Amino acid sequence: MNIDNLVVAGCSFMEGGCLAKTHNKELDNYLSTKEQEDLRFSSLLSKKLNSKEINLASAGGSNHLGIRRIFEWINDNQDKVNSSLFILGLTEIFRKEKYSRVTQEYIKWRSTVFFDGDNEVNSWDKLIPDSHKFKAYIKENKYLDDLLNYAKVDIELFTDTDYEFSYLSQQLNLLNAYIEKLGGKFIVFGAMLELDEGEVANQFNIKGELTSDNLNFYTFPGGYECWKSYISTYNKYFTISDHPNAEDDRILSELIYEYIDTII
Repeated sequence: MNIDNLVVAGCSFMEGGCLAKTHNKELDNYLSTKEQEDLRFSSLLSKKLNSKEINLASAGGSNHLGIRRIFEWINDNQDKVNSSLFILGLTEIFRKEKYSRVTQEYIKWRSTVFFDGDNEVNSWDKLIPDSHKFKAYIKENKYLDDLLNYAKVDIELFTDTDYEFSYLSQQLNLLNAYIEKLGGKFIVFGAMLELDEGEVANQFNIKGELTSDNLNFYTFPGGYECWKSYISTYNKYFTISDHPNAEDDRILSELIYEYIDTII
């Protein structure tokens, strides 16, 4: 398969956001936006593959967002799918995406704030990290209290770990079938998503399983199913709240490059 396009989606881990030189908190070593784009995983891998980098990732984004953006790209570029490789780095399971009828936009919805010790959601900026037009509408129409109450009801009554993993499995397998039908290849791996015995998964009891028999699901050396868990095995400065650094992205690009040979 000739890979003309490398299409990558996910959250900030895949976007290359907050990319630094090291994980040492004592050093102020964050890279510029241009450096982040040049040194992120998708850029390095596209160079190895001699393909065009198409990065659809977005900071604070959900798995819903990543799947939707890949689906939309395919619909707009069906003639290119047979020469494209798609990679989705899975993020936190309780991040969601909603669509606002009033502002006609997708809203990043981060229910994970309820698992960060902020049960009252005092800062709604944590719940909705961007979508400034929607926020302005909420403030102007005095919907803030209603919005927060809705968020609490949503997480308490309509959010279940097993269901979320089952639904994600369905969406991934459907997307994979769609890509394969058009002649492309699809790789999935856990970026922020805890699929092994990681610290976050244990602390909040959100470990889950994906039905991945038909997926090209990448497992890291040592059997780790989450990029965060794998990074912690070789870098003593890495913590569960960290983003990958430039060296981590370089290592990932080499690992995935080797894995591609086994599926193409």
